[in-house]
Parts: sequence; C-alpha cells; structure tokens
Amino acid sequence: MLKSDNPKNWAQQTEDHPTGRLWSLSKPPSQLPEVRKLTGPKVSIQDVQQYAVVAEGLEVVAKVVAQYNIIERLYLRRTGEGTTELKSSIVDLYTLILEFRIRAQNFYSKNTVERAFQNVFDFRNRFRKHLDDIAKQQIQVKKYAELVDTQQRKNLEEGLETLTLEEKDNFDRLRMALKDIQRPISRMERQLQYIHDNLESTQREKIFYWLSPIPYTQHHVQSKRDILDGTGQWFLDDDRMIQWRSSSPSSILWLRGIAGSGKSKLITTFIEQQVAEFQDLKNPMPCYFYCARNVTEPELANPAAILRSLIRQLSCLQTDGGILDPVRKVYEARQRDGFAAGPLTITESTALIIELIQSRQLTTIVVDTLDECDQLLKDELFDALTEILQSSNGLVKILISSRNERDIISELNGCLNLEIEAKKDQADILHFMNYEVDNLIQKKRLASGCPS
Repeated sequence: MLKSDNPKNWAQQTEDHPTGRLWSLSKPPSQLPEVRKLTGPKVSIQDVQQYAVVAEGLEVVAKVVAQYNIIERLYLRRTGEGTTELKSSIVDLYTLILEFRIRAQNFYSKNTVERAFQNVFDFRNRFRKHLDDIAKQQIQVKKYAELVDTQQRKNLEEGLETLTLEEKDNFDRLRMALKDIQRPISRMERQLQYIHDNLESTQREKIFYWLSPIPYTQHHVQSKRDILDGTGQWFLDDDRMIQWRSSSPSSILWLRGIAGSGKSKLITTFIEQQVAEFQDLKNPMPCYFYCARNVTEPELANPAAILRSLIRQLSCLQTDGGILDPVRKVYEARQRDGFAAGPLTITESTALIIELIQSRQLTTIVVDTLDECDQLLKDELFDALTEILQSSNGLVKILISSRNERDIISELNGCLNLEIEAKKDQADILHFMNYEVDNLIQKKRLASGCPS
C-alpha cells in the first residue's frame, strides 16, 4: 500500500515493491473521475476544448503506462547490464505521469464557471508542457530499453537451448504486444452491410435536393484544379494534424492564416487525402463545405444551408448507398404536410446530424473559410458545432479554416490550431517556382535564363 500523496514518493515506494514492477503506478491513491459529458443549457467551444485537451492527455498517459507495463515484464524480470538505469528512468517517467494525473484531477474537480475564467491558451500550454516532458523522458527510457534489449537478445541466443518452449513463446508474445500497443490509437467505422432504403433513384434524388441543392462536389473539384501535385504535404504531416487525427476525443483543428495564404488549397488537399482513404476502406467519407460570400449564391454563407449540406453528405454511409432512416423519416413527415414547414432549421439540422453520427464511429467535418460565413449568423454555426461535439456518441473531428478575425479567435481560442507561416510552406513555394520556370521554358518564354 502506498502511503504518500507525493508523486515522487509513490514512484519510489512502487520501485521498492517486492514484485519489482511499476505497473501499480497506474492506480494512485486518488482515482481520477471518468471524463464527464458536458451538461448545462449552453457550453462553449472553449469548455469542450478544455475537456478535449485533458482527455487527449489522459489517453496518451494511459497508453504509455500500458506500454511500459510490457517493457517491465520484458526487461526488468532479471538484472543485467542497463537494467538499473532503465528502472530508474521508468520511475522518473511514472513520476511525470502522476503529476499530469494530479493536474487532470484538479481540472475535473472544478465547476464550469471556474474553468471559464481560465486563460485557455495558457491552460493548453501548461498541459502540453507536461506531455512534452513525458515524451522527452520516454526517449531517455527508450535509450536504456534498447541497451537492455540488445544484451538480452545476446543472452537469449547464447542460452537458446536451455529455454523451454513456453518461455520462448512468452517472450515472443510480449514483443508482439509491445509492437501492437505502440501503434497509434485509431477508431474505424464498422463494416456495415449495404443499406437498402427501398427508394427509387428519382425519389432518392428528390430527398437529396430537398436537403441541399448546393453542388458541394463541384466546389471541391474547382478548388482542386489549381493545386500543384506534391504540394501541401507539410500540412498533412504536421504534428498537430497527426495529433488531431489520431487522438480519441472529439475535437477541432483550426487552420488559420491571412487572406491568400493558401488555406483553401490545404483544406482541399486534406479532403483529397480523406477521399483516397475512403476508397481504400481506411476511413469513412468526410463531409465538407466551402463557405463563400457570393451575391449569386448567398446560401454559401448561411449556417442553416451549411448544416443541411452536411446532412446530405451524412445521409448515406456509402456514396451509392441507401438513405439512412432518420433522414428518410424527416423527409416523409415534411412531405405529408406538403413541405409547409419549409427547409430544416439550424436546431433541427443540428439534432439530425447528431442522430446520423450515431451510425458511425468516426465523422470528419470540414468547413473551409468560415470567416466568409454571414457575420450576423456566425454565432449560430459555432453553437451548432459545439452541440455536435458535445452531444455526439461517435468520434467527431472538425477541421475549420479561417482568417484571424476577432470573433473567430474568441470562439476558437484554446482549440488545437495551426497557423500558416512562410517557413512551413517554403518547400511548396520552391516547388511552384520550379514548376513555373519549367513551364515557361517549355513554352519558349524563357531563353538563356532570361524572360523573353
């Protein structure tokens, strides 16, 4: 039984445990409460994101503890070269994990009002620093683990004849378990059978058009035309993008930058990647919307129209599949009244999106150039996104791009964000310049290195 509430003391007492294992550190004296679902009349995106930050951190440390439980069983059952250093470095790692859990417990013990007065940016940075410290200590542990692994492999080869088949099998199974647990945590949509809605194709088209006549695919194709092959990879490979995609809690990633910085091109590149993964059966199809202020198409800036377009895309699990029951029932109810109630409202659309998400384990929503959304109605879109994040049972990932406008900063402050900077897309700029030069040479508009 551990007697101290000090993390370092917990670690030291566990180190001296008769079994020599550190696994009990994953259960300190004060158990953390489970992540609670946000409640109340209205919860801000800020509050949702604070929960997401802590939940992501808890996911990371839970995975680390499980991983090092296996490492202990692999490398610390016997003493040898490097085992003392490995054991000490794992103790230090668990100390950092316990400190993180204490911070998380303190966060969950506060009420919504107390959390609202926290600076979200500082809040995220404090938790991020703890996770960075944990990651750095893992590098140190890995160094000693590799040393011990090399020595144990040598000993294993030398004493192979003396090992029983059971011992060999246990060693191999532990190594496989360690390899599996080091893979990123991911959730994939269940392989559902093709859904038949017993609707004629013309009737299905009517439902789609009633939901939203906006040609969202056409907008994507138009945006894709000007993208140079091989550009935008830095965005897909960025640590924050990978963190956002691989973490289990529902969350928002905000891509921000000045006008003309290439946000839409990066968003299109991401959508293309998601579509390719859908075709390879790796991920569900994303749903997306390109906002725009256009006098001929005012619906492109209207939150209600944006949400209805997302419903249209979520209404089928497969591009050529049947329409899901919740959508069909809403349409038939409206049809019986001669569509007197008009199109779906924001409240109705939000509720329907949440219901449709229940059919999926992962839903990716992309909203490009959100700053183009109607200024007077933008808050309604933020409220809808908050409700979707808060109330959906499935995993929801929302990617938003916008300029750094004051109202958007206020709403998304604290969200995981990625700002476009010259140093990040330097390779894309160089690639574009080389392409243009080659193009000019081919068209004989460049001679001897000089423009003609």
